[in-house]
Amino acid sequence: MANILTTSRREFLKKSSIIGAATCGFSLLDCASATDRQNASPKRKLSFAFLTDVHLNYENDRDRYNGFLKALQRVRESDAEFIIMGGDSLDVSMNHGQLSLTQADEMFTKLKKTLDDTGLPYYHVIGNHERYFDSANNFTAGDELFKKYFEHSYYSFEKKGVRFIILNSVQKPVDNSNPYYFYVDGTQFEWLKQELESTPPATPVVAVMHVPVFTVYRPAIDNNMELGVGYIFDNFQAVHTLFSKHKVKLVLQGHIHWYEELLAQNVRYIVGGSVCAKWWSGAYHGTEEGILLVHLDGDNQFSWEYIDYEWTPQPEEAGIL
Repeated sequence: MANILTTSRREFLKKSSIIGAATCGFSLLDCASATDRQNASPKRKLSFAFLTDVHLNYENDRDRYNGFLKALQRVRESDAEFIIMGGDSLDVSMNHGQLSLTQADEMFTKLKKTLDDTGLPYYHVIGNHERYFDSANNFTAGDELFKKYFEHSYYSFEKKGVRFIILNSVQKPVDNSNPYYFYVDGTQFEWLKQELESTPPATPVVAVMHVPVFTVYRPAIDNNMELGVGYIFDNFQAVHTLFSKHKVKLVLQGHIHWYEELLAQNVRYIVGGSVCAKWWSGAYHGTEEGILLVHLDGDNQFSWEYIDYEWTPQPEEAGIL
């Protein structure tokens, strides 16, 4: 497979013909490819890597840790100035249960050291499999263990005049037992509103979260027109309305494990594929194991490229991390 996967408007629309016409002000890709923009635009002023859904587990089956190292090596070979991890880097909380606290601590420690060793600044988004609930230790919100290692589960930072807003889109109500019910709670929503209102209009804004605002996965793959619990978070429309009102330039998302681009009311949404693709067993609905490189030029125009870092799926033998 080709090493770099850039998507032109014509190619993407052709491949997406099964989805049909856009509705409700929601259109499919309307953008130049990374290559087209690089040829036509002023010099780059910022580049970063977005890596989502690594899914390292305690058993390290399919040699996934070495796969992650290969992905990070590809980042180091690029011109990325920093890394954003898009969530679900670890499986400490699974559908059938969760690791012991000692095991979860070991995995978070290993992840943090591995990222430290890249020598690049990095920022981490919390994913649903990184939540850890333990009432004996007052881990009731699910993000307490994550914050022990990465300080915050939602926050903002700036790089070269770009405001980055990291959201926790995997919050879970105390009274809802469904592990796939996600939302952005009232406190975080008000914080987001204030962040956007305080950002000067000329400042480009990039929002990043794990569970998406939008994805067409279910209609495209499941032939189901409902977006569905577990694929997007509950109050997605309220968050999208804020993004549209404040002209957010780009939204990076994970969780779905495939590569996808959407344009909704002038907000560009990208599901950034997956470092592990089909959970380290090969491509997932055509998306190979990969990383997303994002670039910003001197006119504050974004371009991006999804890169297959050429991992070969390994047998299922396990080895403790």
